[in-house]
Amino acid sequence: MVARSRGATQGPGAAGFDEQLEQARLLERASDFQAALDAYGRLARLDPTRREPLQGLRRLYAERGSWDAVLQVAELEMGLLAEPEEKARLLTQMARIWERDLGDFDQAQQLLARARSERSHGPKPPAEASAREETSAPTLVQRAWLASARGDTQRAVAALHDALARDASDVEALDMLLTVLEGAERYAEMSDLLERRASLATEDATRSVVLARLGALRETQQGDLAGARLAYERAVEADRNNRAARSALQRLYRRAAAWPALRALLETATESGTPADRAAACAALGALLEQQLDDPRAAESAYEKAVKLAPEDTEAIEGLRRLRERESGLPAPRASSRRAKAIAQLERMMQPDPDPPRDEAPAGATSPVAARADSNRRVATLREELRHAGPERELALQVALVDLLGAQDPAQALPHARRAAALSPRDGSLLERALAAALAAGGAFAALDLLDDLLASAPDLGVRARLLAQRGDTLYDQLGWKDEPAHAWREALEADPRHAGARERLSSAQA
Repeated sequence: MVARSRGATQGPGAAGFDEQLEQARLLERASDFQAALDAYGRLARLDPTRREPLQGLRRLYAERGSWDAVLQVAELEMGLLAEPEEKARLLTQMARIWERDLGDFDQAQQLLARARSERSHGPKPPAEASAREETSAPTLVQRAWLASARGDTQRAVAALHDALARDASDVEALDMLLTVLEGAERYAEMSDLLERRASLATEDATRSVVLARLGALRETQQGDLAGARLAYERAVEADRNNRAARSALQRLYRRAAAWPALRALLETATESGTPADRAAACAALGALLEQQLDDPRAAESAYEKAVKLAPEDTEAIEGLRRLRERESGLPAPRASSRRAKAIAQLERMMQPDPDPPRDEAPAGATSPVAARADSNRRVATLREELRHAGPERELALQVALVDLLGAQDPAQALPHARRAAALSPRDGSLLERALAAALAAGGAFAALDLLDDLLASAPDLGVRARLLAQRGDTLYDQLGWKDEPAHAWREALEADPRHAGARERLSSAQA
């Protein structure tokens, strides 16, 4: 109020200033950048004690990505602020620019430290200060719970900051503060707190989960892929069995074409986990060595290890066939008599069963053991044919194997369902079957691995939108996450603005 009274004596009066300010805002809304920039600049010179022109300049420069200018104007604006909370908020915004847009993590941390200092050392009324000193940290956490339940985010955040000022190692207060900030979408304030939470973790698995959350925050909310990669790497280093962090790190490595780093990650993944996980890692490593790193001998070794761990892994089998054909310069030798026998048996088995003779038992009386043996014979025959099938036959064989294995053994059906979805990426029913097999075999993370693999080879924006929407659904429905699902749905809408499912889920989650 004092600042405004001083400003009124310098210019044409408060009314004239406000009229010109409204004209500048109209120019900004009309996207007349230069005229709005000139108008806000004149107003800032006319009354240097008013904050509104500086805020307008910051918005305009931010729209153009002129981050140095944004930071210079923000420093001028800092000089006009008296309330510690306002200063802390502006410092946090500046820190986000340094980290996300200018890539200077150290400078960002310094500004966040200043923001914390403003919040903790701001002037307080004597009565309030003494009352806070007498209040214990657990009581402050209880007050924060009540405030959060009433929807009073600011009071909850203030109480939790006070609790942490009394006990910086209060994990309960720190976890709740992160939850409240995430619910209020105040993501810029979470990064430093997640670092602190990771340092307080007593178990490697907990530290890994926190660091993976930090990576997701940097990737989806701040657009800081380098910072996200570092956080995911630390998460995997703390717990190499963290599938979410490993999958996210693989995605970033592929996006950046960081093939040596991806190779090291996959080699580590081949050494631990279930046989199915290790086989998948071996197959992925083989494909990387074959296609990106041009190391056929190492690729063959990886594929062979995958087949030993999972004999039904069609990706590894197909990779071995390609390598051997390339080495010989001719199609890999195949036993023609064996192949002909397999084809003839396959054709007989795919024919509808004739009516049983009257003196035989009805089909319904077939024993479970005989039915299982018959199913196993069909699976073996289909796999034999699959080893020699060309592209025109492979999809039908993969689908037939999914039909046979899906009900009795989802883990064995998954490689075939994955391959079928990759062969026909526009077929939504194949994607649904592949996801169902992945969820049954390995849960949500297996489904996310499947979607990430399919996204890497999506042939068009429509397919990419469907896969991203499904990724958001899986993260939200299966894991209960909030930020990553919303990011996936937004990416789906960027790829295909007509995708009604992604729009509905995003609107529902934000309601």
